[in-house]
This record gives sequence, structure tokens and C-alpha cells, in this order.
Amino acid sequence: MLLDLPDVVLGTCLIQHDNHKISGPLTEVQLPARVFEVLQYLIQHQDRAVSRQELIQQIWSGNDAVGQKGLTNAIWQLRKAFEQAGAEQELILTIAKTGYELALKPQYASPEYLISQIKSVASPRRWIWWLLGLSMVVVIVILWFNRQQPAQIETALKPDIRPRQLTSMLGVEEMPSFSRDGRYMAFMADISGQAPGIFRLDLQQMNKAAEPLTPENQYATAPSWSPDQQQLAYLAVEGNDCQVQLLDLNSKQTETLANCFHQNLQNTLSWSASSNMLAFAAVNELGGVSIQGRDMSTGRMERLSSPRADTQDYPLAFANHSAQLAYVRQTKHLGMIYLRQSDGSSRALTKDPLYIYSLAWSPDDRFLYFNSVWQGELSILQISVQTGQITPLSYVKAPGRIAVRLGPQPELVYTQYNSEEQLYRIRVGQEPVLMPKTLGRELYPEYTAASDQLLFMSSRSGRFDLWHSDLAQTKVQRVHTTEEGLVDIASLAPDGEHFVVPARRSEKEVLQLYLGTLSGSDFKPASEKPFESQHASWSRDSRSLYFSSNISGDWQIWRLDLQSGISQQHTVKGGIFAREAPDGRLLYVKALTGGIWLQDQKGGEQLLVPQLAEVDWGNWLVDEKGIYYLQRLPEADLWMFKAWGQSTSVELFRVPGRSIKTSRSVTAVSEREFVVSMYGRREANLMAVPLIAQ
Repeated sequence: MLLDLPDVVLGTCLIQHDNHKISGPLTEVQLPARVFEVLQYLIQHQDRAVSRQELIQQIWSGNDAVGQKGLTNAIWQLRKAFEQAGAEQELILTIAKTGYELALKPQYASPEYLISQIKSVASPRRWIWWLLGLSMVVVIVILWFNRQQPAQIETALKPDIRPRQLTSMLGVEEMPSFSRDGRYMAFMADISGQAPGIFRLDLQQMNKAAEPLTPENQYATAPSWSPDQQQLAYLAVEGNDCQVQLLDLNSKQTETLANCFHQNLQNTLSWSASSNMLAFAAVNELGGVSIQGRDMSTGRMERLSSPRADTQDYPLAFANHSAQLAYVRQTKHLGMIYLRQSDGSSRALTKDPLYIYSLAWSPDDRFLYFNSVWQGELSILQISVQTGQITPLSYVKAPGRIAVRLGPQPELVYTQYNSEEQLYRIRVGQEPVLMPKTLGRELYPEYTAASDQLLFMSSRSGRFDLWHSDLAQTKVQRVHTTEEGLVDIASLAPDGEHFVVPARRSEKEVLQLYLGTLSGSDFKPASEKPFESQHASWSRDSRSLYFSSNISGDWQIWRLDLQSGISQQHTVKGGIFAREAPDGRLLYVKALTGGIWLQDQKGGEQLLVPQLAEVDWGNWLVDEKGIYYLQRLPEADLWMFKAWGQSTSVELFRVPGRSIKTSRSVTAVSEREFVVSMYGRREANLMAVPLIAQ
């Protein structure tokens, strides 16, 4: 929380708390609110070193996943700002194994003190600084007596109003959508024991429970209101299939409108209040994702974005008062925001690609709100539709869909997540057993019996790192990787000692493959030629790596020979993760369609397991007997086994629906025992913050 503190002087720099600026002999630097909050906390505790964990707890509310990266970025920005302003020395010190401390004691500012400080920098050897100091006297005195407030944004969150909680069901509430008058909210609720479904809440009668609108056994998500508030469109999802459904709120009758594309947490459906056009994302004939539109007055279908093989057009959102459609055109997970006008023309609104989770229009349609990583942390941002200027709106961590509630007091609504993943051992025929519980999140396990080593990601130290242990976890150790960089999901070699992980050492790098060992400090790039890579696995002889990369322009499966350093492309129709079968053939998962595919010796492909969802790209294993894979039903997650050459599968165990984490979260101890990363607690509530014009 930013505090109203008096201005202070640190060395030759003036720190202005009311407008988040650092002024020095060379220039003044404007800081983001969260970065300035770190500086304020160091000033408040100027008499001691402040640990990283304390800063993350106080400023990022203990969110290690975002805080570790955000704090590193904030310290870098502060040091850079002091350097640009003209500080004579390093003002923020790193205290080994502790944290950070100010190099000098801050002094409360006064005009006389400022003048004396600036004069003191003059010396015969530093006449340039003396001249700059003289000119700075006038600037600082003017700033002292007539401080200017920073430029105000037209629509912003009022900083002194706490968010209010809209939902408190026992589960996860996501994907909010509001009726035109702002009275009703439709949303998806994921409650244990039943499929995620659509609920309706009367916001004028908050004492009443939310009303379920879809059947308990139907996976329904992403609701969108009709302009007259009498109908609700939503997505019905079954495995990798998606259909746009239309629900009449009076008769409760439903109608299927079209096939669609669904992506967790992102809005791929929007209903225009101006043109009565229903827009939705769908897989096109070229293999990409484009936007289709249905005129709900005439039933006529039309394309709202041009189909391409290498792009995916979502999330999307119609404006509140016009037929403008905003959407993100993604390539390689990053996208640009585009605006489509009613005449069909489109223009890019952003200049640089970003990872964007969701889009929502401001009440007056002058801004687009979106959530993305901004200056090292997940934030809600706004971009001016007229100028394209991006400014922070809120530093709340909201990776899911955001929405705006219209009415006399507009509100920005987002999901506040509370998740806790832990490692469980599951033996076939027995209940899951919690492995030693920690205060962190335990993710992405990989086990090898050859050395009895379990490699996994954990936040137990306050940041996400790789850890390893024996299966009983009698001795748990951190794996040496990068100190300030980012590591992704790691893969342990069959020898139980070496591992590979996509990682980057700095913000400017792309994820590339790094090799390391569990017992040593050796951590180096897997290839001398850096290229963006993800989702790696080992060959059965540990001599090669399979990985997904965009070396050729789109994501395909590649194989890297570790001895020669030569990379070879193995797929041409897309691939995001692969494993090597016992006979040397390649099994892999495709983007969008999911499923486990087999590549034969001639390069042909065969779909072996259609039930695996794309989000579970790594939740499958292979051995000499067959394929183990995760199949999700609305009510349960099933761990299945399909023997080689057989057409049917058998169930090995089941747990409640959506308990097993997505991505790659299951590893085998034996053919009858597995280690699984599961949610010990799944809870998320919808929160609302008033939007105040300033």
C-alpha cells in the first residue's frame, strides 16, 4: 500500500512520494506504483536490511510466484532510476543471504537542505556536476513549493476503496458476465462433485443464493448476455469439443448454434449490445483459430477475422456502445490487440506483442482493459483506444477473465484465486496419500527408480525453484539453476542425475533448453545456438532430447543430439510435447486438438488416444506395456491405461474432477503407483472494485 510520506533526500536525489518520482542532478524519473512501494518500504525500515521474503509478504501479499519476479524487476528499476537521475553511488545494496538495504540514511527534505546538498557535490574535479547542481536548485525549489500531481487517467480504480466480494461458493467462480442494466451476473462455478456450470446471481438481492442455469453433468463456461437480457449464450465443453449454446432464460430451452474453440480462463465468446452479433472463436480450415459471427436477428453467419494457419484470434470482446470488436491475434503465445470496425476494417492498437489473458471495455468505450505481465508482475492494464497508450489500472493478480459491470457505479470484476497444489502418492486400488506437506506449492514431479530421485518444482523457499529428493522425501535439496532467472517444467533423465529445463537468465531472453545435474552446480545451455524451446523430454538412452520449438516458424517437435549438437525436426503438422516409445517411435501431442499421436517410420501419423486434452499435454506416460493417460470427465479425473495394440482402455484410479493439475503433473513409481500434483484446496471468488472517473 502506498503511503502519504514526506519527501526525503537520498544522497543527491529527491524522492517525491506524492507523484512517485526520483529527481536528481541529471533528470527526474517517474516510477510505477509497485516499484515505488518497494522504495517506500526500504525508507520506512532504513535502519536495517529487509529480506526478500518480507518485501514479498508486505507488497505482493505473500504471492511468491509473482513476487519473486516482481521484486527482482523492482530493484533493477530502482537502481536504474537512481543512475539516470544522477546518483553518485549505488543507493540500494544487496546484503548477501539477507535482502536489501539503503546505502545512505534518508533526510527529510527542505529547500535549505536541498540547496546545501546540491552545493556539496561541487568540487574542482567535478565542475560539470556543480553546473548541473546549480540548475537543479531552481527546479527542486519549484517542485517543493508548487508540486504538480501526475497526469490523471480518465477512468481509474479509486485507490482507497477495498474490493468487495461478490461470490463465496465452495469452489471456484470464474468467467463473470453482466446483464446490460448491471443487475444480474452470470458466471461459471466449479464445485466439487459436479461439472463446472453457469450460475446467475441477482446483485440487488445478495442474500439469495446463485441460481444454477445449466445441467449438473454439462461442462458449461464463458457466459455472455443478450442485449435484451432474456437469453444467455455460453460454451458447452466435452473433452476437446466445444459448442456454442443458447439458453432462453424464460423457457429454459437450449439451442446449439455452432462449433467453437475454448481456452481456459480466456473469453472466446462475446455478444454485441449494439449490433446483436454473437462472436466466438473457432478452429478454421487452415488449422488456426479465427473469429466467427452470427447475426442473432437473422441467423446469418460471417467471418469477423481472417483465417490464418499460424495465428489464434482470442480473447475477444465487443464494445459497450458500438459494434467495435476488440480481439488479440496471437502468434507463439504472444499477441497484438486489434480493433475491428463495423465496416469490417481492422487496425492494430498495440505496438508490441504481449501475453494477454482477457479483454474488457471501459464503461465509456474509451479504454480497453486487459490483464498481462507488466514490469515483471501480473497486472490489469488499460490502453487508450485513441492513442494506444498503455497505463497500469490495478496491480491485482488476476490471470482469468475480467469484466466490467455497467450501471450508476461501474465496477471492474475479476477472480481472486487461492490454490494450493501438493504432491500425493497414489497406488492403484487405494486412496491418495499426501506426501510431506509444505507451505509452498509442489508442482510437476518426475521420478526415476534408477536413482530413487524425485525432481519437482516448489515455492517452499519463497520463490519457484527446482528441488529433488528421494521418494520418501527424507532429504530434500534445492537444485542449482539460475539465481534471478526463470525456470519452467523440468525433465529428469533416465539415469536419475541429469535434467533438462527450459529457462532464461533474464527478462530479455527467451526460454531455451538448459542442462544440469542434481548433485552439482553445472547449469549450461543444451545447444550453442539459442532458440526458443519448451516442453522437453529425454530419449530412452539419455543421448537426445525431444522438445517443442518454433525454429521453423511454427511449433513442431524437434530432436537434439547431445553429442553432435545437431537438431532435427520430427513433425510438420504441429507438436507441443513428445515422448519416445520403447521401440523408438515418436508419440506426441498437438496444439488445439490435443490427443496422443503416433508417428510411424515413414512420417505418417495415427491418433492413438483422442481423450487427452491439450491442457494436459504432459499428463501421459509410456512403457513397454502401453500408454498411461489422464482423461477428464465433468465429475472425475481418470487415470487410464491402454495396452499396445489394444483399442480399449482400462481405468486405474479416479479422483474428483479437476483435482489433478494440468500441464505435466503425473509421474510413475511403478506400473501400479504414481506421484501426482493435485489441488489440496481449490477456491476462487469473484471480486469487484468501483471504477471512478478522475
